[in-house]
Amino acid sequence: MPGQPPVAAQPGGPEQPGGLAMSGSGGYPPPGHPYPPPGYPYPPPYFAPPSGWPFPQFNKHLGWFIVNWLFFWPTAIYSTVAHFQKIDWALAIGDLASAREHAAAVRKHGIIALVLNLGLSAIFATVCIIILVHLIRDGAFNSR
Repeated sequence: MPGQPPVAAQPGGPEQPGGLAMSGSGGYPPPGHPYPPPGYPYPPPYFAPPSGWPFPQFNKHLGWFIVNWLFFWPTAIYSTVAHFQKIDWALAIGDLASAREHAAAVRKHGIIALVLNLGLSAIFATVCIIILVHLIRDGAFNSR
């Protein structure tokens, strides 16, 4: 083509409109040419689920599951074994009611973990303040 440098065809590479061959292993056009080449559409987005996706959109309460692990891990272990891993299994077999029950249990355990952590933290802070007040009152920090 006049005005464009010739590009050698790559072995096994697709031929572009205008006689330009795709260069490199990634299927990109040669440097200086537009991407995508004229006549080729953009590739589909990678985050889109495949067409005919069998699972419905479902809220697994992942945020509460993370709260569960961050604030009180004993309930997180139970929540993982008894409920969280069973959500996907229930969705895979089409049992949406069971998946909702397991997701509600994950949320419930996340709330329990948060309340337990806040309560234990308040008790710990109160005990630390009481000990500090007694140490100050008894003169443990006085220099002699």
